[in-house]
Amino acid sequence: MWRRAEVASVESLERAAVMPLSGDLSHPPLVLERQAAAVWHVLRTEPRAEADIVADVAQLYGVDSALIAEDVRAFLAELAQQGLALVE
Repeated sequence: MWRRAEVASVESLERAAVMPLSGDLSHPPLVLERQAAAVWHVLRTEPRAEADIVADVAQLYGVDSALIAEDVRAFLAELAQQGLALVE
């Protein structure tokens, strides 16, 4: 199950600027746009299974889940690496 880590964020429908509240705070906020922002918005609810995140983003963009699954997985891994998302 994926969820957001403790972060500071400023969000709109198409963009989000996010920054972890713990760990290495020397990096500037990460700005997420379009599909990256969509993944981020899906994570704002309760912890979610990876397949559910993929399905929700696919539905938002009207595409087949199989077409975006690898990209979403890679992005979730990137968020985890930067301390912005956690796997429970």
